[in-house]
Amino acid sequence: MSREFYRKTKDLLTDCAQKILVLKVVHVRVLNSERVRPEYRTIRKSHEIEKKKEDHKKRNKTRGKMITEKFLSKEKAEDAQLKALLTTRGTAPGDETLESRTRARPSNRRGQSMRLVDPEEDEQTDELLTMLVKTRKDSASSRPPRKRERARHSNRKSRE
Repeated sequence: MSREFYRKTKDLLTDCAQKILVLKVVHVRVLNSERVRPEYRTIRKSHEIEKKKEDHKKRNKTRGKMITEKFLSKEKAEDAQLKALLTTRGTAPGDETLESRTRARPSNRRGQSMRLVDPEEDEQTDELLTMLVKTRKDSASSRPPRKRERARHSNRKSRE
């Protein structure tokens, strides 16, 4: 009986030692998680606050602006047509004047003299320029001026 008792107590003590080791590991992990949790919460909250601020900035940028997307497509189409007209180089009359009016510096090579522009071609470019000016004036005058509202609390009696 003493040997059996000795064996049972030895088994009990080894089981207890193993459980104590496991509990120590669990205890260390719990302590570490308690230290990490507040840091994690504060980092998460700071990220949430930054995201809210960014969203608020985006909303403030668009606040008070008029929606003009429907009207921009028509103006963009006209601009694209004019750009295509200006950039295409064919054999149409007036192309020579468009080439000569670019911003690039003319190269004066030996043996080449500057070309003179025909009055007919000059009239065509004048018509094109007047058309461009008209479209710009029309698009600028179509927008009504923006009226700002006054602060509602400026006329309160408590502000005096």
